[in-house]
Amino acid sequence: MQARKQSIHVTVTADDIGNGNRCDPWSCPVARALWRATGAKWAVYSGSAYRIGEGKRTAVLLPDTASSFVRDYDNLCYPEPMEFDIEIHVAESGAQMQSVCSP
Repeated sequence: MQARKQSIHVTVTADDIGNGNRCDPWSCPVARALWRATGAKWAVYSGSAYRIGEGKRTAVLLPDTASSFVRDYDNLCYPEPMEFDIEIHVAESGAQMQSVCSP
């Protein structure tokens, strides 16, 4: 089965920061921004994000800037809004496979 890359631009806004929850992988600012960018719920940890649904699991390695943002936010710092890009490898059938962040 062949896969193609789908690039997704993610914007973490001041609203995401103000309404996110620290140490909650489903509602941190980056999870909120990924949900808005993809239309799917994501669980975010300091170095990666996971989407589980429709019998499939998608794993995305976050870029260093996003990982640092999550660590700072969870440690009671107030990071600024930010943007980053990720690439998701999508199988031709529509199933999503393991993903990596863009450089």
